[in-house]
Parts: sequence; structure tokens; C-alpha cells
Amino acid sequence: MAECNLTIGVFGRRRAGKSCLVRCLGGKAAPPAGPGVTEEVCVDLPGIGRACVVLPAGLDDERALGVDADRASEIVERVDIALVVIDAALGWSDYERFLLSRVRFAGDSVIVLVNRAAGQNVSPLLKKLESFGMPVVEADLSSEADAGRIIAAVREEVHRRDGDPNLLEGLLGKGESVWVVVPVSRPSYVGPVGPPEERLARDAVRSGISVCVLKEAEFLERWASGQGRPRLVVSDAAVFGAVEQAVNGAVPVTTLSLLIARQRGELVAFVRGAQAISRLSPGGRVLIAESCDLHVQPDDAGRAEIPNLLRRWVGGDLEFATSSGANLLESISGYDLVVRCGACMQDREHAQESLRIAASQNVPITNYGIALAYMHGVLGAMVRPFVEAGEMAAPEVDLSRAIPLALHDEYCSPPGM
Repeated sequence: MAECNLTIGVFGRRRAGKSCLVRCLGGKAAPPAGPGVTEEVCVDLPGIGRACVVLPAGLDDERALGVDADRASEIVERVDIALVVIDAALGWSDYERFLLSRVRFAGDSVIVLVNRAAGQNVSPLLKKLESFGMPVVEADLSSEADAGRIIAAVREEVHRRDGDPNLLEGLLGKGESVWVVVPVSRPSYVGPVGPPEERLARDAVRSGISVCVLKEAEFLERWASGQGRPRLVVSDAAVFGAVEQAVNGAVPVTTLSLLIARQRGELVAFVRGAQAISRLSPGGRVLIAESCDLHVQPDDAGRAEIPNLLRRWVGGDLEFATSSGANLLESISGYDLVVRCGACMQDREHAQESLRIAASQNVPITNYGIALAYMHGVLGAMVRPFVEAGEMAAPEVDLSRAIPLALHDEYCSPPGM
């Protein structure tokens, strides 16, 4: 079999039109061999080359009894581009919210295909999808007449994805090494090594940089041995305190979330915005901006952890408001600070729109992770690699007011719990 240049995953509910989409791409999807079975088809796409199209069972397929559903989730993490098929007749539901967030969390490029019948009005659904900032193609997948538009959208996304900066660009050179440290345990839907670490490893390999992924205990043991230390350590935020303490300034330490914010052109603005926390006082107004409209849990970081830590920081109460989805930053005049989520459901261009709006209204903006790092007094250490690279000035962190990481958990519960 010829080598494939690209792996495309086709995802969606059962009977949404996934097999029809494969035919539009020039492949022949065989009838399912059984419930939950994954098919793989090779196709030649004009302007792209050989591609492997992976067609897993619908992630809502309870007939797979969990086994092949897990396999489908793994496929989300290994594809280059995800084509998410939404049946216009079935419409938008919590399932599509889950699916898009799952694919975006994996760091995949995403194109949404709205499968509609000839003459069917899909304007409300298209308007809904606009807020996610992803390419959307509407087509009648039962006909191959729109195949050219679908392939053109895939080709454009390939070119856009290949233009994204390398996560390690400007920080390390060929032949140098980076260690990536992950927690011993993580939520079951992520696994020990998640999509962000895999993405960093791919970028490292492309640049000729040696990369080693270690669990926290493995890292501490290897670091203590003093052999073959790296030029840079990238730590999961959950274990950053222990990693920084062990390294003790010998090499720079940062986090994946900061590397991703840097790649998206957000880091400098968010660090500047975090420093505005020092100017907050009781009664100040803070907007928590959630870029998608997924169902939010009451103990979510933006609803409990960050507000409670900000209250402790200022020594009094603050006025909090929330916004989400298409209305993310419609009107922020009068707020003292905006704290935005990671915007994993949006591409780089749309995520930066919130920065432009905040700048135009002269309102400081930061994100969840950088705000937490500032309040815990570790932001200066986290941005050291970028300061040393000359990309930004060292932030001013008021360590006299920093909230120790050891006291973190008691401020994470929602008020009244």
C-alpha cells in the first residue's frame, strides 16, 4: 500500500452520512462488518496526495459495548484532520457539543460538514456553528456534486495547518533536548500522555530536537541522577510546583498551555493582562469568558476556582459575570478584567479576536492558566524561556500576595460547598 501523506478522521452520529462523505472523497466505504467496526480507506485527493480516511463507529454507538468506542476516541487523537458530519435533519445537540470539544482538545484541525437534503434550510444551524470559528461546508452528501467543494476545504485546511508555527520554534535548536513531564494519573478520557504532549513530540521530531516524556516520579529520579539533562523542561501544570522545585533554576521550565498560547500569538497579551490582577480591589468587575457553550459544571475552574482565588487575592468580594459562545465579548466596557478560557474550540484567528476586542476597549485580558500562575506566584518562572529568547519582558509578580500552591485546593470549591 502506498504511503499516505495525511490521515483524515470522519466522525459523527450514526446514519449522519459518514459513508456518503467517504464516497465523495473518492473512497469506497464497505458495509459495516459489525457494530462499532472501524473502516480505513485510501484515497487520492487533488492537491494533497494520498490520504488515509478513517471511519470509526459513531461515538454514540452504544452497541460497541465500550470496546470500539474507546478505539474511536483513540482515533480522534491520531488523525491530522477531523471531518465532523452533522445531519441537518437531526440538528444540533449535546452530542455535537461533546464531539467538537473532544476533537478540538486533541489539537486536530476540524472541518464541519452539514449534510442537508436538496433545498433544505440550514441557516439556523450554520449560524450556530459560526461561533466556533471552524470551516463549515454544507452539502448533500447523497450526491457527489459537491465533492469538489469538500476536497477544496480539506486542501485549504491542510495548507493552514502546515503554516502554524512549531511549538518549540525559537526556543531550542537541532540536537538539543526537551523533557515533558506528565502527572502519574489523569482523567480516564485523557490517558497518561494526552494529545498536547503528542503534538509537542511531533513538533520536536520535525525540528531534530530530542524529546522524552516522563511521568512525575520518573522525572524526579532521572533529574536527581544528573545525567543527560535537557535544555528545556515542559511540565503539566498539575505538577509544575514539584518540577520547578527539583530543577531549582538549572534550566528553564514552562507548561504546554503557555507554549500553545505563544503559538497562537496570545501569550504576551495574557501575561500583561494577568498583571492587572494586582490592581483589582473589592467591588471590582470581572468577566469570565467561556468560548463555547458546552454545559458548564458548578465546580468548573471559571465558576469556582478562579473566582474564589481572586476573592482571596483582593481580600473581599468581586462582581463576576460570565459570557459564552457567539456573545463571548460583545460588550466588555466597564470591566476591570476579562479571564478567558483556553478557547480550545476555536482556531487561532478566531481566538485572537477576543484580544482585539479587549484592546479596542482598553480592558486587560488573560486566560485561566496564566491567571492561576500569577496568583500562585509562579508566572515568572513559567515564562522564563520566552524572556530568555527575547520575546517578552519579565512580568512583575507580587510574591508578597501570592497564594501558595499548597493552599490551592481549599479555594477551589464553589461558594457554599
